[in-house]
Amino acid sequence: MVSLNDIFAKAFKCTEVKIEQSAEDIPGWDSVSHLQLILIIEDSFNIALSTDEIVNIKSVKDVVLMLEKRGLDFSFN
Repeated sequence: MVSLNDIFAKAFKCTEVKIEQSAEDIPGWDSVSHLQLILIIEDSFNIALSTDEIVNIKSVKDVVLMLEKRGLDFSFN
């Protein structure tokens, strides 16, 4: 099962994220690392995100809701 903490750790070089964190709260979340996050998500789940999904991801919760909407299995640890 894919771990969201692992995905965020790879994209932002952090050790742990919390669901209430946003791009403003996570050091290093800029336009380049946002694209890295998108690529890691797409690769980890073997999906292609739409333009709307990509621009609407502004927080950890946005990622969770997007993955849940797609019915994808993941863990948060």
